[in-house]
Amino acid sequence: PDKKGETPKLVFVTSLESSIDYIVRYIKNHDNEEIGVIVQNNELRRAIHKTLQSSLMNFGKIKLQTYSSYPSDNSPVENMKFDRPGTVTLLDKKSCKGLEFDSVFLPEIQQITVTPDEIDIFKMDMYVMIARARKSAYLMISNSGSGTPAIMGYLPDDSLLERQHV
Repeated sequence: PDKKGETPKLVFVTSLESSIDYIVRYIKNHDNEEIGVIVQNNELRRAIHKTLQSSLMNFGKIKLQTYSSYPSDNSPVENMKFDRPGTVTLLDKKSCKGLEFDSVFLPEIQQITVTPDEIDIFKMDMYVMIARARKSAYLMISNSGSGTPAIMGYLPDDSLLERQHV
């Protein structure tokens, strides 16, 4: 209760690629941190993993690890290492509970669909994902300007989120 972190940031980007570029820049500038990237589903985890892997390939200080409970993904949990600086861990939301990272990124949150009768589940899921951050949290929305994403109606106001447009 006595720990104070940064205000969570709501980052608006134009595409998934822009989100990944933002995350990669952060990783390279904070290679002494343990970073978590938490996504909504396994398909998004696979896509981001492939791009992060190629973007960080020549940046030897960083270890990228990912986990999926899907047997076809062949990512045994025994290979995961935690509480080590210079580690980026990519997980889906079902696998993040109980973990902590210095910084957490939640890309593509505009993909989350919320109905009024599921608002409590949405709030619990968001709490679990955001609470993984010890220091800083980044909620990321890809929006190419085609209106306001529906998720905006369920996020806190500007007193609790700092907005950034990239």
